[in-house]
Amino acid sequence: MLTLFFALSAILIRLALFYFGYESAETSKYVFLVHILFILLSIFFSVLQFRRFFPEKTGFTTYLKHGLKGGAVYSVILTAFLWVFYGAINEDTFTAKRENLIAQQIENQDLAEAEQVKARENIENFFTPFNYSTISFLGFLFISVFYSVGVALLFHFMPRLRV
Repeated sequence: MLTLFFALSAILIRLALFYFGYESAETSKYVFLVHILFILLSIFFSVLQFRRFFPEKTGFTTYLKHGLKGGAVYSVILTAFLWVFYGAINEDTFTAKRENLIAQQIENQDLAEAEQVKARENIENFFTPFNYSTISFLGFLFISVFYSVGVALLFHFMPRLRV
C-alpha cells in the first residue's frame, strides 16, 4: 500500500514541476534522486509490512522476494506514467532532449551531410517515449535488486527490525 503512495507521490511531484513550469534538465536530476529514495522506501516498507503481518515467516529469500515486489510495483507504475507523460503530456521537453542529442552527435563527430541525416534518423527512431520508459523500467528494476538485497540483509541480520 505504501508503494502506491510513493509512486503517486513521485507522479504528483513530476506533474507539479511540469505545470508550474519547473521541468528542465536541472530538475530532472533531482527528480531522479527522488525516484531512488522512493524505491528504497517502497522496498523497506514492503518488507516491514510483510514482517508485521507474517512474523513466523523469516529468511533472507523471503525478505528479498517481498522487497523485489515493492520495487517492481513502483517500477511498473512509474514506467507507465513516464510513457504517458513524455508521449502525451510533455512532448516538448522530450523533443528538446532528442534535438539536443542530435546536435551533440553532429557536433562531436563532424559528419558529412548524408551522415548527419542518417544520424538524425537513427536518434529519432531510437529515442522515443516508449524506449525511454523501457530503459527507465530496467534502471528502476536494477536499483530495486540492489536495494532489496540490502534491505533483506538488514532485516535478516538485525533482530530489532523483526517486529
